[in-house]
Amino acid sequence: MANFISKLFQKTPQLDEAKLALQAQISIQNAVLDKHLVALAVQQNRLQAIESLISLTTVVDESNLRTLHDEINLLKEYVLAYKALKGENFFITLQNNVDESSDYKIFPFVLIPLVQNAIVNGYTTMEKYPIRIKLNSIGDTFKIEVSNRVNHYIANQEDTALIDNFKARLELIYPNKHSLFINSNSATFKATLLLI
Repeated sequence: MANFISKLFQKTPQLDEAKLALQAQISIQNAVLDKHLVALAVQQNRLQAIESLISLTTVVDESNLRTLHDEINLLKEYVLAYKALKGENFFITLQNNVDESSDYKIFPFVLIPLVQNAIVNGYTTMEKYPIRIKLNSIGDTFKIEVSNRVNHYIANQEDTALIDNFKARLELIYPNKHSLFINSNSATFKATLLLI
C-alpha cells in the first residue's frame, strides 16, 4: 500500500491534450474575431471601424511564427478599432520598448488576449486609470505587461474564459518557455507574460 501511495505522488499530472487544443483554438478565435468588438460595431452600425483589423487577423496562419513587429502592429490595430468604437471615454496607453532591429519571432495572437481581458473585464473609462500595455524584449526574452483598474463587479478577473483559454494555448505553444504572472489587489489587475 505504501508503495502504491509513493508511486501515486511521483506521477506528474497528465495534461488533457484534446481539451488544451480546444481551449487554444478558442483563444485564437477570440483574438481573430473579438465578439465584444464586433457587437460594438454592429450596435453602432459601424462595421467599417473593424474592417482593417479583420482583414489583418483573418489572413494570419496561426501555426507559423511571425515577427514580433508584425504582432505589435496587429495589437495596435486592435486597440485602434476599440478606440474608434468606444470614443473619447476609452483610455489605453501602449509603451513599446522593443528595438526596431529585433528579429524576435512569436506565435500569432499571443499579445491580444491579455489586452482583450483588460478591455472586456476591466474599467476603460477613467482617464486617471487607463489600461497600460508595456512591451519589452531583450535578446531571446520578450515581456508584455497589461494592467487595468479592477472592475468590482467581477469577483476575479483571472477566472475568466479568456484567461483560461489563453493559459491552455501557452501550455501548447510555449511549454516550459513561458511564465504568466497575475497579480490583483483592490485597485489594479496586472498580468505579465514572459516568453523565453
